[in-house]
Amino acid sequence: MISKKQGDLIKKFMDANDTSKDNVQIVVKFPDIPKTDVVSYNYFFEVMGKQEYLFLQQFYPFHLEMKNHLEFKPYYSILTCYSCEMHNYSIQYNDCLSGGRYCQFFLNGVVPIDGSDSVRETIRQLCIFKQDKSKWWEYVYKFGNQCLSNAYLPSCSFDIMAKVGIDAEEVKACYVKSFINGIEDQGENHLLNEQIDFKRKHLILWAPSLHINDIRYKGRLTFHNETNMIEKEDSSLFNTTFFGPLQTICRAFKDESLPDICKEKIGGLLKAKSGYRLLSQQQIENTTNSSTEAINIVIVFGMALIMICATLLYQKIMKKPAKEKSNGQDNVCSTQYSTINIQEKITQS
Repeated sequence: MISKKQGDLIKKFMDANDTSKDNVQIVVKFPDIPKTDVVSYNYFFEVMGKQEYLFLQQFYPFHLEMKNHLEFKPYYSILTCYSCEMHNYSIQYNDCLSGGRYCQFFLNGVVPIDGSDSVRETIRQLCIFKQDKSKWWEYVYKFGNQCLSNAYLPSCSFDIMAKVGIDAEEVKACYVKSFINGIEDQGENHLLNEQIDFKRKHLILWAPSLHINDIRYKGRLTFHNETNMIEKEDSSLFNTTFFGPLQTICRAFKDESLPDICKEKIGGLLKAKSGYRLLSQQQIENTTNSSTEAINIVIVFGMALIMICATLLYQKIMKKPAKEKSNGQDNVCSTQYSTINIQEKITQS
């Protein structure tokens, strides 16, 4: 998390013979996300990445709840064949369009399509978003569930367009216009160029990546207890305490601009006379620590109770065999003693 030079400075500071440094705390702070009245967030992902769609599916109901307070735009991972530039992008490859300008590469067997089909799907989704942002959400939700393992990707794509009411002909026209000369085998594509520019501007090295008010979100994008009922658009189905993206987006709003869903779901929020206000980070940590301490006490007490019960049960189980063994030994000793007495009497007589 820090460089060796920074680490050496800390070690030098701590090695100094100074008793005032016995209690030192080192805190790592990431950049604060600017607070705004309307929060913008961008999601950078691979069009055929299964895990990438999980975030979209889980965040979908919350986006619907506060869509009037949000500005959202998707961006897609597009690769470039740099060696193809040597041939002036004149050779066509199965995993690329426009002679290698726009590519996607998959390990064998990961997905049942060529990289070029993936790039075409990226253009279709960009055209759908341009046509109708609400329909885009419905489309990607179903696409993530139904098309990622489908070898007939275009057919699956247009089937979903029909189901959610997207004008397929308009998408096809947008697809052609996105290429500067109208031909996918030649020339550049302005929609795909925008994706590459976004990746370079924000120095994105991997997908997925979430940016909130132009700051990259660092944390888990999804949570485990997802449910297939999410498509019913019911945000009340979730315990969102540890759903980092939602909590972070809500904290990017100014206090006076908090959407209702954030007032219900955000952690560390207090209702005051003047409205809603967020607890400070220290207050949140204190509350969390108190809860943690209480839980620890309960756990320790429970473990002690279990150990006592186990000890009593063990003693009860072992007591009977021990008693039987002791009685058996007593009987043997009594028999041996009687035998000795009889032998002595016989000897004396």
